[in-house]
Amino acid sequence: MNMLKKDKTETGVLGKIFAGHGGILAVLILFILLFSTTTATFLKGPNIILIIRQASTSCLTAFGITLVLIAGSIDLSIGSVGALAGIVAGLLLTEAEAPVSAAVLAAVMTGLLAGMVSGLIITRIGIPAFITTLGVSYICRGAAYLLSGGQSITLMIGKFNDLGTGSFLGIPLLIWYMLVVMLVLGVFMTRTRTGRYIYARGSNPTAARFAGIRADGLLVLVHCIACSLAGFAGAINAARVFGATPGAGEGGEIDAICAAVLGGTSMAGGSGSLVGTLLGALIVCVMSNGLNHAGLNAYWQQVVKGLLVIIAVGIDIIKRKIENQRLMAKALEASEAQ
Repeated sequence: MNMLKKDKTETGVLGKIFAGHGGILAVLILFILLFSTTTATFLKGPNIILIIRQASTSCLTAFGITLVLIAGSIDLSIGSVGALAGIVAGLLLTEAEAPVSAAVLAAVMTGLLAGMVSGLIITRIGIPAFITTLGVSYICRGAAYLLSGGQSITLMIGKFNDLGTGSFLGIPLLIWYMLVVMLVLGVFMTRTRTGRYIYARGSNPTAARFAGIRADGLLVLVHCIACSLAGFAGAINAARVFGATPGAGEGGEIDAICAAVLGGTSMAGGSGSLVGTLLGALIVCVMSNGLNHAGLNAYWQQVVKGLLVIIAVGIDIIKRKIENQRLMAKALEASEAQ
């Protein structure tokens, strides 16, 4: 009864948004306090803006990975998909002189095609998602190098560059992209039947099939969404840095998975939230940026990211074991009562 009363009296907007994410929010605040006290430049305005821009771009791919993980799958291709999409957009703009909108659409469609291929191979042929998406990753990366001749494409095109560097109402467009994607996917996952089916598919694929849910179709869908967002992110990133390179996005899938898992998304499927992923992405960006300001080289940053992923997955496993033990205890109590 007390818990019910507490839930009903919790009316604060921030409290509702971040409900269940107190731990990850505390970790984020701890990192900010740590780097703000140990480095003199971390809390400077330009650096804060840089972190927010980086987190916004990371979230575009991390949100897609969140859906894939919730569905009980994984996608290791999004970094390479983003690189290929950026090259496709760059070639259309420079070689074909295509409109900016057509170039961005082509980048998204490149991602959509890659996601569809991965999803169909996983569901129709039965090759595990880990192997399938790893193979697609190599294919996309190789295609990016082949199309570009191994060279970067300089993109000094005003309207295109504005997509990555511009602002609206004083807020960078990157943040608007992130907020719109988060809102649309949030409504999709929590307010539609398909979204609820994705959670059900991740929780128990066999039970979902017996319930009449088209589990394979949902798996193809989430891979298409994830890779389409990776394609969009690839084009936007090319606009932001004034060029497309076939080596872009290396390790991007690890950062996205790290953000999702740190935010509470289970690698076993069936649970996760976009708010948690946003906080996870902020932690990854704050950590990388803070370590740069502290003078720690990029190799050690990879070590720290790896440790964070292991710790986050370990915590998820422990939580699941505790929950299973609790459910078993309740079932035992119920059987004894009868």
